[in-house]
Amino acid sequence: MATNRHPIQHPHRGRLNHAQEMTLRYGEDPRWDAFHSEAEHREAWARNRDHLLARYQHGRRPAAWWRFEASIPFPGYDHEQAALFEADLLHEDERAELEREWRRAFEQARAPGFMFCAGFAKPSDTTATWLEGEAAKRAHLKWAGVPRALIRKWTAERKRRGKTVRELEAASVPGGANRGSAVSTEAQIQELARYIYEQTVIVAQAHANIRDAERKMGELIEQQEKQTGLKF
Repeated sequence: MATNRHPIQHPHRGRLNHAQEMTLRYGEDPRWDAFHSEAEHREAWARNRDHLLARYQHGRRPAAWWRFEASIPFPGYDHEQAALFEADLLHEDERAELEREWRRAFEQARAPGFMFCAGFAKPSDTTATWLEGEAAKRAHLKWAGVPRALIRKWTAERKRRGKTVRELEAASVPGGANRGSAVSTEAQIQELARYIYEQTVIVAQAHANIRDAERKMGELIEQQEKQTGLKF
């Protein structure tokens, strides 16, 4: 699998001032007089590439990477993760982590009665607009940045599982269309078992993320209490 996070050895990493580091990370800005030429900009990136990339994960890359190394155009912040995923430019751990998050968003959008808050439709509105049905699903998946290829893949899987459930139900009825088809039934059961396993992994990861967030919050509260002498 292609990746762009393998270290490139640069024995003399350059010392960056604040304006230069901000430019390498976030792009050029009139407030930052960072580099006097394109060559100086490129050289600063080459010398500090590994150091800066080490800070980026979860499907994000610094502006200088997009400027000097990317094989695809920068798609904008909202579409960055999906673009890197679809171009096969993510490291294995990034790809797996993002797929888990996107799968949770996909399943959430298909929960019974799911609604999506679209905010204020017009500046004069005083109440938010809530979407329902297919409009809510599409808006949620767009907001979550789920790649179209995964949406198509997971939608097809859900359709196959739905068909499998219907066939199993038919097989359990006397005279059902699939009655006596042991091979077919076994394959269907295996497919459902895989789905149950996938959902178990997703739930376990969500619980792990919650525990990690609770631990970090406890550490922050403890630190704040020590600094202020107050109890939260």
